[in-house]
Amino acid sequence: MKYNILQVTPRFSPKHGGGGVVITSQLSKALAERGHKVSIYTSDFELDKEFIKDHKKIKVHSFKIWFSLPNFYFTPGIIFQARKQVKNFDIIHLQSPRSFQNTVVCHYAKKYGVPIILDAHGFPPNFGKPLMVFIKKVYDFFFTRSILKNASGFLAETKTGMEEFESYGVAKNKISLISPPRDLTEFEHLPPKGEFRKKFGIKEKNIIMFLGGIDYVKGIDFLIESFSKLAKSRDDAVLVIVGPDHGFKPELDKLVNKLKLKDKVIFTGPIFGKDKLSAIVDATIMTLPSRSEQGLPFSGLEAIMCNVPIIVSKKTGAGDDVALMDGGYLVDFGDVNQMVGIMQDILNNSEKAKEIVQKEKKYIEENFSMKKKIVDYENIYKRCINEKIRKSK
Repeated sequence: MKYNILQVTPRFSPKHGGGGVVITSQLSKALAERGHKVSIYTSDFELDKEFIKDHKKIKVHSFKIWFSLPNFYFTPGIIFQARKQVKNFDIIHLQSPRSFQNTVVCHYAKKYGVPIILDAHGFPPNFGKPLMVFIKKVYDFFFTRSILKNASGFLAETKTGMEEFESYGVAKNKISLISPPRDLTEFEHLPPKGEFRKKFGIKEKNIIMFLGGIDYVKGIDFLIESFSKLAKSRDDAVLVIVGPDHGFKPELDKLVNKLKLKDKVIFTGPIFGKDKLSAIVDATIMTLPSRSEQGLPFSGLEAIMCNVPIIVSKKTGAGDDVALMDGGYLVDFGDVNQMVGIMQDILNNSEKAKEIVQKEKKYIEENFSMKKKIVDYENIYKRCINEKIRKSK
């Protein structure tokens, strides 16, 4: 059975989109290759026409942003499109918990009886500045609650993701656990080592790296504090933070200056494509020190596929994934001494680190490939569509 599928995401740009964009892009391509009709509704945030062109079999509708709040984009143009077209879709897949696009599309999906699946990629309400936490709670009260009530199914990436849904009152039997898939072919031919080092003039032997959006949830402040202590015991390492600023960088700049690490911490800004792989290949350690993370971020998966060991916070979805791999390095968030100890262990025992990475790599190849996961998505779509049909009779 082939379906007419709508993917909804607040942004669809490789520059600042994060893992949600990667999942939407690669999942949509895989569905289209299997004969489904796929459309994407999004904003024109950081619109990349070449990126859009790369989705040849997919209709991408990007709506003009009139104004925005952090990570929230008001695109009134979507209202007319949704009112006219939502009824023609068999199923709608929401790729974010809170967005103007979700609110509009869900209103018309409810009106026309089109089933909805929510793929939250994590949505804890209590992180960030007090004003943003308040805004999230207000939005949840007026809009998210309705979406959760009317959704036919929910996708969680890990046990932590399931618990987040349950904390919002979602019934456990409506949640499907599915690890986010990834096209692994891009890792078959890795760039040579040294290109990233040369570009940024890095002479230190070891590169401790973070790759992702620079925001409070990602725990980069904990990483900088840990690196400060590491730097006091050895001078052969540099901390490199790769990714776009989501508003938290000024706080990190203050911390770097306070700890007198200006010569030891590099902010590269966002890096894409082969340049990003060059950065990862040159890393000695990839760190994922998040306060909260529903599943293993693509930066972690990319690091493993590039043969780089990762350090991940416990009690997060990412930590759950690493635990399932029966390998890797886990740290209690905020425990600086523990983080430093793990870094020292990796730097001093490279052979042990390589063995752990190979174990994780094998697990990813067996469990995270798009070829293995695409059928799971199709089965979830089929179940939700058939359930909606039964209820409408």
